[in-house]
Amino acid sequence: MKKFYFLVLFAFAAFTAQAQVTAVVSVDMNDVSLADGDVVRLGGNFTDPMWTPTAHDLSDEDGDGVYVGTFEVDPGEEIQFKFVINDWGTNEFGDNMMFGDCTLEDGNRFATIPADESGFYILPTYVYNTCEVSALQVNTQDVSTISGVKFTPNPATAATLVTFENANNDLHTVSVASVTGQVVETLTTSGNNFTLNVADFAAGMYFVTFRNEKGEQGTERLMVK
Repeated sequence: MKKFYFLVLFAFAAFTAQAQVTAVVSVDMNDVSLADGDVVRLGGNFTDPMWTPTAHDLSDEDGDGVYVGTFEVDPGEEIQFKFVINDWGTNEFGDNMMFGDCTLEDGNRFATIPADESGFYILPTYVYNTCEVSALQVNTQDVSTISGVKFTPNPATAATLVTFENANNDLHTVSVASVTGQVVETLTTSGNNFTLNVADFAAGMYFVTFRNEKGEQGTERLMVK
C-alpha cells in the first residue's frame, strides 16, 4: 500500500512539474501598410506545428493595431519566433536583417519564460521589424485586484516607491522583467506600497506584473536610467 501511495504522489508531482504557462505574444503593426486580406501571424519554435505561421494567426480584436496571440509554453523554456505577414518571405528581419536586444544572430526574436512562472506570462509588445518596444502594451490591469499603480520616480535610478490601490489587502506576487523577458526581481506583498531597488538594473524599460492568488494579473511599465 505504501508503494501505491508513493507512485500516486510521484505521478502527481510529475504532472505538476509539467504544467505549462500561457505566453501572451503581441506585435504593433501600426507602421505597416497591410493590404486587404493580409493576415498577421507568428512562426516559432514553441508552436504546434513548429515554425508554421499559416497555422498561427494573431488577432487585433480592439482595432488598435496590436495583434495578439496566446501559446502554451514550458516554464524555463527559451522561445524563438518571428512575426509574419501571411507566410515566410514576408517576415520581419529578412533580407535587411537587424540585430538588437530582442534578437539572436539569425534574426529570431527570443525570450526566456521564468522557471517558476505559472498562469499567464505577457511578453513585451514590439513594433514590427524592430526592437522598439511599443507604447501600446498588452495590459491586463483591469482583471487584477489592484489599480492605480504609480512609480515614484519614473524613470528611476536607484530606487522607486511603488504605490497602488489594494482595498482587500490581497496577497500579490510581483515580478519585474526586462524587455527580453528576463525576470530580475520577484517579491510578494499584501499591502499597497513597497520600495523597489533598481540600482543594479541595466538602463531600459521593465515590466512590473502583479498577480493575485486567483491568477489574475496586471502589468505596468517602469523606466530605469
